[in-house]
Amino acid sequence: MRFLHSMVLVALALFLLSGAGAASAAEITVKTPTGPVPVGETVVVPVIVTGAEKLDACDISVTADASSVVIAANTTNPVDGATLTVNTVDNTARFSLYHLTGVTGDLPLFYVDCTPKKSGTSTPVTLAVGCIAENGSAGTPGDDVSRKYSVMNGTITTERDPSVVTTLVVTPATVSPLFTGAKQQFAVEAHDQYGDAMTVPVTWASSNTKVGTINQTSGLFTAVGAGTTDVTAWAGGRTSGAVTVTVKVAPAPTQKPSSGGGGSSGGGGGGSGPATSSVSPAVGTATPTLTPTPAPTTPPAPETVRTTAPVATGTATPSPTTSAQSPGFGALAALAGAGAAFVLWSRRDRP
Repeated sequence: MRFLHSMVLVALALFLLSGAGAASAAEITVKTPTGPVPVGETVVVPVIVTGAEKLDACDISVTADASSVVIAANTTNPVDGATLTVNTVDNTARFSLYHLTGVTGDLPLFYVDCTPKKSGTSTPVTLAVGCIAENGSAGTPGDDVSRKYSVMNGTITTERDPSVVTTLVVTPATVSPLFTGAKQQFAVEAHDQYGDAMTVPVTWASSNTKVGTINQTSGLFTAVGAGTTDVTAWAGGRTSGAVTVTVKVAPAPTQKPSSGGGGSSGGGGGGSGPATSSVSPAVGTATPTLTPTPAPTTPPAPETVRTTAPVATGTATPSPTTSAQSPGFGALAALAGAGAAFVLWSRRDRP
């Protein structure tokens, strides 16, 4: 008997567990859209019950966890024969449904209107179900049965608005005074309404082109004349803040004292060191004209040799060394030699 009693208890426990499992299969789901919702567009989100077992009355609330999505209880009643009471307070939609014979199976209980009011970010907005009660009457809350239903909350993802240029930041923000002819490179950073950097065409401008010009596409500034001018960048319908540039006339180049002093002193008296160096080329040019003057004296030497050649054939062997002597000396030497020869010849016949 005890064995049979134990078996009955086990069977009863299994039955109760199976019944609990069937009850826990009931589910309420917020069926939010899978894609992003554009700003200002209202979407109707159904709240669906699955596995309902004669749900005769229920009170359910749905709340958005962010003010960027506005929700409201939809007055449409999807359940035939049911009485639906709705209201919205502090971005929470509240529903009270009563059905005389009860709701079973799978069907939408009510709808929530969702309208995003702010362009989307990376964080979706959650629609959470709370305060589930049943077994009440019309207008009278029932018992809290939140544990009886598993809840699948939904999320709303808002679509981002297209990016537009919101801010333009020019660098450098300040520039030291420039001399005429100098150049300065400018750059700009564009950001959209979300703070993200953008790559957009930029047009540069200078308010006074007599002071400075700027390349419209590259942003290279060139100083032209003395004064001030404002440099700005334009992109996406917006103009940046101005950067004021001051331009000064470049000073004249200074002359070195050594080069100027040397020329004046040299032209004056020629007594200083630089004057001597400046005159020395003139002296150098005169010297070559004087040194060749002995050259014309050399031609008479061959002429002298031709006139004395018959006389000096036998005696004057070293005559080439005297080719530079004058013609008179050579004639006297020849006569002296002839006289000496005559005297020796005349004494040869005497006893």
